[in-house]
Amino acid sequence: MVEDIGFAADTAGALTLWADLLDLGAWNALFVSALGAGGTLGRWFQGVGARGELRDVQLHVDREGIAYEGLLHGAYTESFNGIPRLEDAGGRLRGHLQALRIALAGAPLRASMPEHFDGRWNYDSAAGEITLWFEPGYLGLRGTGDLGSEEAAVELGLALTRPHDPLEGHLSMLARVDRTTVGHARQFLPRELRGQLRSWLDTGLLGGRLEEGALAYHGHTRTLPDLPMR
Repeated sequence: MVEDIGFAADTAGALTLWADLLDLGAWNALFVSALGAGGTLGRWFQGVGARGELRDVQLHVDREGIAYEGLLHGAYTESFNGIPRLEDAGGRLRGHLQALRIALAGAPLRASMPEHFDGRWNYDSAAGEITLWFEPGYLGLRGTGDLGSEEAAVELGLALTRPHDPLEGHLSMLARVDRTTVGHARQFLPRELRGQLRSWLDTGLLGGRLEEGALAYHGHTRTLPDLPMR
């Protein structure tokens, strides 16, 4: 679970711990066992199912709280309550007890958000940030980045809020497309986009390339039956 751990304390009572390697899967299973799968936090850890490695780890504890950082390597998560599915992810992780941020520095990105988008986002390079805020009854996610592959070059901005009331969740997205194909661009159409507009986008645009385009979307993540989208 942990390799080569060390620690140091200062006269103000602050404690710093470091480790060469943490096994994320083992720690995730430990949290589920300790918290109980029936509780809110236990369900969250079980649903996300994080695994992979966190290297060059530092944990800092003082009177202000707890902060941590490390390098993600070969990290996987499952899509759960707004958390994206990540496959073989890497980047620098920093955070505290109510937020975390992953800085992407050009490595390949394999991700998906099946609750909100069809298909997977597969890119040879991704440079940007993924930030999560969490507290009881609330989750916020923001992602920004430049995504590149042989098929597409996209500047993507994405924000998602998941408050306690499921009808008040919002999804916002802005995709600036330098180049891509029509088929590839469909992966940025939110599932929440329904009706005649979605039908026309799915059936009216059959092929071709898009250059210097943009797609913007903002709306609720859920609506009441038989009522229009908000």
